Parts: sequence; C-alpha cells; structure tokens
Amino acid sequence: MAKLLVDKIRPVDWVIAGYHLMMAVSAIALRDNITGWRLVAARHGLVSAAVLGMTMGVASQRSRLARLAYYWYPVVTLPLAYSWAGDFVHALFPWRLDAYLHRFDVWLLGTTSAELVNRISLLWFADLMQLSYCSFFLLIAASCLWLYLSGRRAEFEQLTLAIILTLYATYLMFMLLPAHSPRFEYPYSTGGGSVALMIRGWLESAAYCGGAFPSGHAAATLAICLLMWRYVQWRSWPFLVLASLLLLSTLYGGYHYLADVLFGLALGAMAAAGALAWDRRHQRSLGSQSRDLRKGLV
Repeated sequence: MAKLLVDKIRPVDWVIAGYHLMMAVSAIALRDNITGWRLVAARHGLVSAAVLGMTMGVASQRSRLARLAYYWYPVVTLPLAYSWAGDFVHALFPWRLDAYLHRFDVWLLGTTSAELVNRISLLWFADLMQLSYCSFFLLIAASCLWLYLSGRRAEFEQLTLAIILTLYATYLMFMLLPAHSPRFEYPYSTGGGSVALMIRGWLESAAYCGGAFPSGHAAATLAICLLMWRYVQWRSWPFLVLASLLLLSTLYGGYHYLADVLFGLALGAMAAAGALAWDRRHQRSLGSQSRDLRKGLV
C-alpha cells in the first residue's frame, strides 16, 4: 500500500517537494542572514509536505477540480517560487558575479551585449523587445495549454517537468551565484514608448537584485522549444519565433549578460533531456498502472 502511494508521486512532485525542503533547511542554517527566517523555513516546509500529501491524495480522485490542481499546480505556483527565492539572495555569499560576467561580455564581443543590441535605436523596436521579454509567461502557458487541451497528458507532464527543472535550478543558483544584471549594475536607457515604460515599471516592482545568473528565461525557453519541436514538429514555429525575440530581449533590456543566456541555454538543453529520461524511467517503474493513471487523469 505504501509503495502504491509513493508511486503516485511524479518526478515533478519530487523536484518541487525536494526543493522546498532544501530551502527550509537552508533558511534554518542561514538564519543569521535571512530576515524572518522562521516564517521562511515554515512556509517552505509546509509546501514540501503539502505537495507530497496532495499528490498522493489527488492521484486517486475523479473530481475535475482535483485533476486540474494535480496537473497545473507546478506551473501556477511558479511566480510564488520565484518570489520566495529572493529571500536567499546573498544569504550565503555577500559578493556578486556581475564584474566577471561583464568582463566576459566585453572579452567576447568587444563591448557589452546590451550596448551592442541597443545600437538599434528604434522606438517600436524598444517596445517590441519589452513585450517580447514579458512573452515568457505566454510561452509557458501556451505550450502547456496546447498539450493539455489536446489530451496529450504524457507530453504535458514531460514539458511541465522540464520547465520546473530549469526554473527551480536557476532559483538555487540565485543563492549560490548571485548576479544583479546589467540594468542594476550598469544603468542605461533603452528608450521606447509608453509600452516600454509601463513594462519596465512593472518589472522594477516584481523583480529583485541577484536573480540574473543563469537566465531562467533562456533555460525554460529552450527547453520548451526543444520539446514542442519533438511533439508537434513544424507546427511549433510560433514558439520558435517568439523564443528568438525573447532571447534577444533579455540582452536588449539589460536583464541578462550574454554569459547568463549561454549558461541558461545549456541548462535548458540538459533539463529537456533529463525530463524525458526521468519521465520514461518513472513510467517504466509503474508499468500498466501508469497507463491507467494517465487515462483517468483527464
């Protein structure tokens, strides 16, 4: 009976529960450097326990609402996970990587990536870049909805796992290798109209210093594109176009150094391959039970 319950816990659930447990322990270990560490540790610990409990309980439910929660909670809770990761920036290391990342850009390009891209000083282009940066949320939602609504539950779970692996890995890196990003360390104006100003204002209030390396935008975007190409081939072209604009916008807006993007792309490729391998192994361990579970979770 116990093995049957544990088998219902998917790889994505283990990643999320394990991450929050790790952060709860980290909050206790680094309590001298984390404001309100008791609350931070408690909420991460509660989420870890809730994920495992909810997964084992919901996996045998037939309620549509329960199914929606079972499938979508990893994606829907991403903004919260990102926000909470900010508690750990500089909790372990007081220094930041920006000077080294800046030098890498200059060594490779002869100038900074942001300055190079910003030579395109067009009002409409600046607005397009800011919109493209925010399209990251659209990219995640659209890819997941495509697979979910078309009834491709196995592919949906693989994609969700890849997205969670990439982004949760970047949240850990924020604590281990903090970097502030060019827009905080080397301020400059990217221009643009009212759209760009509005988006920059919103991002200033939503983002925090220390969450630049590696680029979660680049990592998750590549993972999504690789898997969507695998699943739907040429029909994934809108994702490829959007991804190209998004990656350019990370540099144009000064949100990331080129090194952030390159490392993020490598992370995304590894996460996509890892998600496929882990999911296949998990399904083999379940055998026929796997087909029954996925058939019932509609």
